[in-house]
Amino acid sequence: MYLESPSHYVAEAPDRALLYLSLHLLMDGLIQRQRALQCVENYSVRNALGKLLRLHRSMSMRLVDILQLDMQHVDQWPSLKQIVTSLPTGAQRRYSHTQRLLENSGESTYIESDDLARPEHILVGWLRYACSIFCSPRLKALVADMIAAWQICLEGINSELLTAEPR
Repeated sequence: MYLESPSHYVAEAPDRALLYLSLHLLMDGLIQRQRALQCVENYSVRNALGKLLRLHRSMSMRLVDILQLDMQHVDQWPSLKQIVTSLPTGAQRRYSHTQRLLENSGESTYIESDDLARPEHILVGWLRYACSIFCSPRLKALVADMIAAWQICLEGINSELLTAEPR
């Protein structure tokens, strides 16, 4: 189902808002990972960050397609404040909390392999929450596939980092 055409996903207002916020979090993570990649010298950690960066990029582009947003006109996308205020209070609080956690996890430029994937674990938590309140079964399936892809990627990275020799 992950490979279906974007036109198969008709996102109504509440689902669309959740998808847009998920995209925003993914893109923030993408920027965080690009910055982190510039600061890290350890080969294994750079390799892991590169994989995370590619997954952020891939999933961001998928959501851009589904939301039918134009990457050439990002300034015409709906404002984040407008989207957040359209959500129920509980979802607003959850998004704000998730955003703060991600900001705090990205403040450090020193990356330990133990907490390398902390931002992605926070993001997966948001995706699980969004998946639990989506109205559309197709979007639920799409986000469940995204969560599975994150978990597979994170398990692979953990395995590689545990077995890697320092370089």
